[in-house]
Amino acid sequence: MDQRVIRGLPREMSVNDVKEDLVSQGIADAEVQQMTSRTTKKPLPLFLVKTKMPEKLLEIQRLAMLTVSFERKKKSTEPSQCYRCQRYGYTQRNCRLAERCVKCGEDHSSTSCSLPAPPTGQRNAKCCLCGEDDMFNSSTEYALSAQHIVWHYPIG
Repeated sequence: MDQRVIRGLPREMSVNDVKEDLVSQGIADAEVQQMTSRTTKKPLPLFLVKTKMPEKLLEIQRLAMLTVSFERKKKSTEPSQCYRCQRYGYTQRNCRLAERCVKCGEDHSSTSCSLPAPPTGQRNAKCCLCGEDDMFNSSTEYALSAQHIVWHYPIG
């Protein structure tokens, strides 16, 4: 079964209402569940749909009289990181904090930083979250940096 995420519905909408609307539009085999925040466990305005007919989902533009979009579910084994403030647990789309440079740790965007990017295969000088030497922020170094990430992203 293929998985898609529905965007555009209110978080207060029930899973049954979403499923009924999908069935009325020809997707009878849909399994629907509401997604929750990893950190707070509160319901999100996102619904996960599992179906054997993902191409039919692309034809749907409205559910419950609201304009919606369907996206592939992104698979990730590592915690999400905000590329605005560099913290873990959410993305820049939902960030309201000040920008923080991943290169030097100062309060400005990485694109406006005067420090050059480190050469391929080398790390940045320090972590922008704690100031420690050796910043790990690429997915290739995730296994090496797991303990460092856990320090910034406490579970529970």
